[in-house]
Amino acid sequence: MKKVAIIGAGASGLACASSFQAKDIEILVFEQFDKSARKLLATGNGRCNISNTEMQMDFYNTNNPIISNIIMNFNVTEFFLKRKLLLKQEGTLLYPFSNQAKSVKDCLVNCLTHTKIISQQKVITIKHEKNGYSINTFSDRYFVDYVVLAIGSNAGIMANQDNYQLIQNLNIPLTNCHPSLVQFVTKKVYKQLKGVRVKGQVSLYDNNQLIASRIGEIQFTDYGLSGICVMQLSRYYHQCHQPQLHIDLLPQYPNDQELLEKYGLEGIFPEKLVAVLQKEKIALKKWVMDIVETKSAPFAQVIQGGIDLNQINEDLEIKQYPNMFAIGEVLDVDGDCGGYNLHFAFGSGQYVAKIIEERVKKC
Repeated sequence: MKKVAIIGAGASGLACASSFQAKDIEILVFEQFDKSARKLLATGNGRCNISNTEMQMDFYNTNNPIISNIIMNFNVTEFFLKRKLLLKQEGTLLYPFSNQAKSVKDCLVNCLTHTKIISQQKVITIKHEKNGYSINTFSDRYFVDYVVLAIGSNAGIMANQDNYQLIQNLNIPLTNCHPSLVQFVTKKVYKQLKGVRVKGQVSLYDNNQLIASRIGEIQFTDYGLSGICVMQLSRYYHQCHQPQLHIDLLPQYPNDQELLEKYGLEGIFPEKLVAVLQKEKIALKKWVMDIVETKSAPFAQVIQGGIDLNQINEDLEIKQYPNMFAIGEVLDVDGDCGGYNLHFAFGSGQYVAKIIEERVKKC
C-alpha cells in the first residue's frame, strides 16, 4: 500500500485527503495543533465564504496557465454536493446553507477514507530518501511515498507559526511574503471615528497615479482604515513607493455641492463623521490619507507570496523533489476577498489527489 503524507489539516489539506478514492492508498495528515481547520473555521466570521460565482483570473495575483487551469475548471458546487454539503448563494458569494464554517470542515472530515489525522505533530523535517520521504516530527518518524505540502501561511490565527521554515529547510525558493487582505495604518488617524462605518469608494494611488479602486463599506479605526474594500486594496500596496488613499464619500453623486445644499452634512452622514468633516474641512469627493504601512500578519486574511510558481510543474509537483506537491496558500497564489482563496485551496487539493491516484495506478 502506498502512503501519502499531507502536511497541514487546513482547507487545502482536508480537501486533498477527502478526494482520495483508491483503497490501496493510505493517507497520513499531519496537524501541528490539537484541532484541524482552525483558520477555515474562522473565515467569514464563522460563516465561511466558500467561493464566488464570478470566477475570473482578474481576481488573482497570477495568470499562470497551470493555476488558471485549476481555478477555472474546479466545480466547487459539485465538489461539496458529493460530500453532502448544500450551498447557497448570496449575490455572487457561495456559503454553506447552514451558515456555519464547521459544516464545511465536518463534511470534509466525515468522508475521509483510509486516512489518519495525526494531531499535535508538527513536522520538523522532510528528507528525500531513495524510494520516498522520511517525515520527522518532535516525537516520531514516518516513511511515505508521496508528500503534499498544505501548510498554508502565517496569516491570521497562524501568525507566529513559522510555516515557511519547513520550505526553507528544503531549499525551495520563496517569493517575498507580505500580509494581504489586511487593514491600513494611516499617517493621519481619526480616533474619534473609531467604529464608524460609511459606504464609499476607496482608491489607492502611488505618486498620484491610480493603482486600484474599490467601492464598499469603509470602517474607521484607531490606527487607520478597515473594511473589505480597503483590505482588497492592500493586495497592491507593496508595489507602491508613495502610497495614498483617496476616499470618495459620495461616489454615487457626481455633484456633492447640490446634495449638500439640499440635505446638509447632518442629513447624509453620522454625527461623529460630520464633526470631523467640518473641523478638518475635508473634501467629500477626495479625502486624502497617507499610508504608513499595513497591519501585520496576525490581522491578515492571507499572505501574498509563497513557493515560487517557477518551482512547480503542471502537476503542482516541486520540480526538484519527485512526488512532492504543493497546494493552497503555501504557493504564490492569492486572491481577492470573496471566497477566491478558499476556491483555490479546495481546487488545488482535489487536483493533486487525482494526480497521485493516477501515479499509483501506473505503479
